[in-house]
Amino acid sequence: MKTRHLFGLLVLTLCTLAACSLINTDEEERIIIMTDKGLNIDDDKTHQRPDSSTPTTPGSGQGSEQGQQGERPDTIINPNDKGEIEPPVQAMNTLYVTDNLRLENDSTAIEQHIVVRKGGRLIIANDNCIMYNDATITIENHGTMIVDGVIRQADLTIKSGGILDIYDDGAIILRSKESLHLEPNAIIYCNSSGMTNEGLHIFAPPTDPLASNFVKIDSLEIEDLRRLRH
Repeated sequence: MKTRHLFGLLVLTLCTLAACSLINTDEEERIIIMTDKGLNIDDDKTHQRPDSSTPTTPGSGQGSEQGQQGERPDTIINPNDKGEIEPPVQAMNTLYVTDNLRLENDSTAIEQHIVVRKGGRLIIANDNCIMYNDATITIENHGTMIVDGVIRQADLTIKSGGILDIYDDGAIILRSKESLHLEPNAIIYCNSSGMTNEGLHIFAPPTDPLASNFVKIDSLEIEDLRRLRH
């Protein structure tokens, strides 16, 4: 009888040990599966580290100003959209001619406004003078502009009493036909004498985009421009 009890206890003990071994195996497998989720994120989606009681935001660093404010330091900022106000466009400089100013280099670029005032003389003495950046020339009363070369892309205003004198083969090529502005008493000479069509070398780009030759402005058009400004 005692032998049966001892055998029964032995069997029960073996069964108990086997069951515990299965439980431990299942526990180990469950732990392995849980660790695959990552050590920094828990099951309740609070983004809380196991060793910290303070919730953290992904990408934030502890102790940094951005991390404390809950901002994402890895946010990409578009460098073309910084919210900065563009600086105002600076006004073009103006050169005032009150004496003699002679432009006679092989190539001269005019990149500022020129105002020829009373007693001043602007002399274009080379064949490749070009105006850029919407620069203009204004001849005021008793100011004189002498063209003994060629000036291109010109935007020219002759006020009442202002004088334009075109010498010999001197020529003015306008930026457009509308780039010649004449007040009623503007004065135009050819070789220091009266204005003639032969010596009036003022040209404008053609209105026909397919045309290649410049269009010469004649004396009648000059008179029309003067009348329009009455």
